[in-house]
Amino acid sequence: MAKPFGDRIILRGLKFLGIHGVNEDEKLFAQDFTVDIDAWLNMEKAAGTDNLNDTVSYSNMYRLVKEVVEGKHFDLLESLAESIAITIFSKFPLISDVRVRIGKPKVAAKYNADYVGVEIFRTSRVSLSS
Repeated sequence: MAKPFGDRIILRGLKFLGIHGVNEDEKLFAQDFTVDIDAWLNMEKAAGTDNLNDTVSYSNMYRLVKEVVEGKHFDLLESLAESIAITIFSKFPLISDVRVRIGKPKVAAKYNADYVGVEIFRTSRVSLSS
C-alpha cells in the first residue's frame, strides 16, 4: 500500500494520561502516552480562502485524540490507534488518510528507550468509495 504524499496536518508529541495495557498494574493506574498524527487532506481551498472552515482545525483534532486516549480502556495499543483513526475519519470527512503513532514512555524505561509503541496507517473508507 503506497503512503500518500502532499498536504497534511501534523501533530507531534501530544502527551496524554490514559489507562491502557494488558498487565493488571496498567489497568489500575493512568500512565503517560505520546501520540503523533499525520492527517492527509487537500488544503488548496483553505490556502486560497484563508478560512478555517475550509480545512480541519488541529485544535479540534487534538481534543478528539485526547478524548479517545483518556477515555475507554484498551488492552492493546493497536486497538487504541485504530480507534483514534476511525474517530478522526468519522469527525473530519475531509481527511483521506491518517497515520497514528502511539508511544508508552514508562514501559520503555525497562528497555533503555525513549518509548515503545505502535504505528498504523489507514485510508478512509469514504475516500475509497468515491
